[in-house]
Amino acid sequence: MKNLLNVEQVKKKLKSAKTVLYVDAHQNVKIPNLALMKLSQYLQIDYDYVDGTTLKQLPDSKLFRDYDIVFVSCIFQYKFEDIIVHIRTKGWENKTIIGGYGSPYTHKLEDLIGKKADIYDFSLYPWFEPNIGFSQRGCRGRCDFCVVPTNEGRNHSVNSLKGLLQKPTNKLVLLDNDFFGQRNWKEKAEYILENELKISFNQGINVRLLKEEQAEYLVKINPYSYTFKQRLLNTAWDQLKDEKLFRKRLEMLLGKGYRPDCIMVYMLIGFEEGETFDDIWYRFWTLQSYSVFPYPMVFIHPSPNELSRGCKLFRQWVTYYAKDRFIKHNTGDVDERAYYKDFKEFFTANSGDLSEEICEYFQVTKFKEVKYERKPTKRIRSEEREAMTSLWG
Repeated sequence: MKNLLNVEQVKKKLKSAKTVLYVDAHQNVKIPNLALMKLSQYLQIDYDYVDGTTLKQLPDSKLFRDYDIVFVSCIFQYKFEDIIVHIRTKGWENKTIIGGYGSPYTHKLEDLIGKKADIYDFSLYPWFEPNIGFSQRGCRGRCDFCVVPTNEGRNHSVNSLKGLLQKPTNKLVLLDNDFFGQRNWKEKAEYILENELKISFNQGINVRLLKEEQAEYLVKINPYSYTFKQRLLNTAWDQLKDEKLFRKRLEMLLGKGYRPDCIMVYMLIGFEEGETFDDIWYRFWTLQSYSVFPYPMVFIHPSPNELSRGCKLFRQWVTYYAKDRFIKHNTGDVDERAYYKDFKEFFTANSGDLSEEICEYFQVTKFKEVKYERKPTKRIRSEEREAMTSLWG
């Protein structure tokens, strides 16, 4: 988009700027945007803040002043075009700079303010209670669908946990993509335990790379969800080819005493070329057999297609069914074919104008035997069930 500001132009404007607007391009924000918080901390300029929802729904709100600069942070590519439309509509092209992994621009926050400590202005998100930040960046993996290794490089430590405790609470949301991949993971794990920190590994833990000693520490840390209303460990099984290693490490973790009903496993669907619904269903049912929560994560294609729509229906069914079945008991034997029958009824009722070809895709042609000795889980208390249900809303 032409006429947007570059870094040098912003630096000149900052010399006389009196009011700025911080825009998080995403809607229904649940996790604060650290780039905007850090920028606000170091600029110390009178500001307003909006997310994508407010920007879309309140175009004539009194919130909008005659801002000198509009800072937009866009993390996901699929939101970039939406934010451009809003900027054009409001005539802000000559006062806006857009950054983030979801934008096509290469400038970074440090290009604007220099290399600064990760200190955040939490006044942008007064509703957010915990501390938050990265203790490491990068990842050991090289997954085709992930931008982290490209944007952040190999795993490296960036902050001490003490440095991230900037609010008077022992709750800390870690945005690390590979916590146990950093060299000083043990030192940080010990710090968590010694200081009785409540930790949420919001981006998850890569179970496939988990070593035995790390699994033991993970059981002791016993992480929370980002709301801190329930215990929750996020992990992922994204590709069928990783089955053997994933199941081996998951069984190791469960063998250390980790509660399966406190584990949510994201399963990427709609990305891998040649993937069949048999493959998707097999991953789903295998995870169900462990009494963990499977959560289908639909790959967002640059151009929406029918397959994505079908995958979203599967995700919708899983989240609904989780509320109805997984959370209530998740014990004993469950008939796999009864599950599939329920899905087919749901899919048929909600498929709308999806083509016959796509509808045929979402058929299980054969059921594979899942070899795992299912163990009954401890019955969940009603308050835990209510909190867990909110995760699937």
